[in-house]
Amino acid sequence: MIESRVEEPLVSLAVLRRRTVALGNLGGLTTFAMASSVVFLGTLFPAAGARHEPDRVGAPSSGCWAPAAAIGGMVAPRAVGRFGAPRTIVLGLLAQAASHSVIATWAVATASRSC
Repeated sequence: MIESRVEEPLVSLAVLRRRTVALGNLGGLTTFAMASSVVFLGTLFPAAGARHEPDRVGAPSSGCWAPAAAIGGMVAPRAVGRFGAPRTIVLGLLAQAASHSVIATWAVATASRSC
């Protein structure tokens, strides 16, 4: 809102109306929402819901994110070069959704065994 009122904005607001920028922002928002919720619930649920010790839950549930981000950071530029940005974004979001589905399924199975 501030940038729309100043004489010389840092970034032209017309950039935000571009389809590619809007889709990129939507993909980033989706990724952030999924990752944040999985990190939070991935440590909270096993510790509280499945009655596992917090110190045994934290490292395994959080320790996967750093290697996955590093691998994704190395693979993504090659995938963009080969498949293009839109396909790479869609494939990345589908891979993330699939991995989160596996985590959710595991969490439900763990809870049903512990109750």
